[in-house]
Amino acid sequence: MKRSTILTLAALAAALLPGPRAAAGEDLAPKLRGALLRVYSTSQSWQVASPWNKSNPTSGVQRGVMVRPGLVLTPIGSLANCIMVEVSEANSARRYPASLVHVDYAANLALVKVADESLSTRLAPLPVGEPITIDDEFEIWQLGGAELLERATGRVQAVYPSGPRLELTIKTTLGDNGDGQAALKDGQVVGLVTRTNPGRQEGTLLSIETIRHFLADFDSGDYRGFGSFGFHTHQLLRDDLKAWYSVPEGRHGVGVSRVLPGRTGDGAVAAGDVILSLAGYELDDEGMFVHEKHGRLHHSYLLYGTTHPGDLIPAKILRKGEEIEVKLPIRGWPYEEQRIPMDLMDRRPPFLVAGGLVILELSRRSPAGGSTLRQYQARAMWDPPDDRKRIVYLSRVLADLSNKGLDELGNFAILTVNGERIRQLPDVIEALKKPMGGFHVFTFEDLAPPFVIKASELETIDKRIADRYKIPELFFLE
Repeated sequence: MKRSTILTLAALAAALLPGPRAAAGEDLAPKLRGALLRVYSTSQSWQVASPWNKSNPTSGVQRGVMVRPGLVLTPIGSLANCIMVEVSEANSARRYPASLVHVDYAANLALVKVADESLSTRLAPLPVGEPITIDDEFEIWQLGGAELLERATGRVQAVYPSGPRLELTIKTTLGDNGDGQAALKDGQVVGLVTRTNPGRQEGTLLSIETIRHFLADFDSGDYRGFGSFGFHTHQLLRDDLKAWYSVPEGRHGVGVSRVLPGRTGDGAVAAGDVILSLAGYELDDEGMFVHEKHGRLHHSYLLYGTTHPGDLIPAKILRKGEEIEVKLPIRGWPYEEQRIPMDLMDRRPPFLVAGGLVILELSRRSPAGGSTLRQYQARAMWDPPDDRKRIVYLSRVLADLSNKGLDELGNFAILTVNGERIRQLPDVIEALKKPMGGFHVFTFEDLAPPFVIKASELETIDKRIADRYKIPELFFLE
């Protein structure tokens, strides 16, 4: 092939292949190479079924974008339970040390700090842009193979709240899994790609509204996070329901069926109320409001996605036919207040081994799962807050002569130990200091038989079990 032909084909290919686009007459490539990074993590979690052991380390890699000097924004992804973090820049295979400085699991966002000063000074953050919405187009940038820049395109298909997050369904030409690729418009960050289905050319974008909330809260130096769920509502789509709630003709809203004690809305709304408006937005009979930019969104976004714990938001409610104005207190839901914790990320599960009984506090990651979780989930959510702090349960029995015949016993909530009501794991330890007639007696809810063991033999039995099962310590409390 002639040299001129080769040059012509090369020029044509260069024209057709995507490359860094200019924003406002400026070549974006240098800025992107100084702001887009890969984030490498090594994680190691505690084994939930045997919490005296750790799982084997796992490694992961995802993308991130620098949004503050030295700080890289990325989804949580593989950063949960991480023990080491590194980053790499464009056009380099070298990995630099970094650290995880902030995580919000509800927002699915993390900030990684670049530890290497030489790298940090070469990089510069990208500006945070304005929100995008349905039918808006944008670009997706990432460090691809050989750490080179790669570009894809995207278009917003829908916008919806997901817990406190505002997420966007997108159509995209991105061929990789979504793991933190930066969505850009006019050279500014307008979201992070968190999920993709390359075969269907679709995915999910974490909105810039959620990112802004997260960053502004972090910048304040007093991170409060997002509001959380506090009461159940139901639609009022039938005339008989509206009549039951005494809703006047032409008024709309949603009914309140239950309020969680001590949570968002408690003290301001009650079961039987109708919420007519929140934060100045009128609600329709499906519980939707009209957002200035995104159109109809569910009212949960006003409660959780735009607020901080401690905020008060105005609301109009209908109570027994009378319209009144109230201030709804927004409350968070920290780990310490959750009866069945949502996660145990970055935490060692508390546990106790006594007489071969492996005793845990029920969480969403508990090996019990299934029926045990379903059975207690509603009760843990709605019971008065001072009744039971956690669901303490028997996970399994480590076989020993002292518990012969009970090795199949497992996944039962503990009711009492030595006659003492168990409301959290430390109660078990305290109860074991007070044997009943020379015995330790465990009783369980449902049909599980009691477990009885001589108090004078427990220390010997525990030592034997610890040696046999290689348990370095028989209990751990937070």
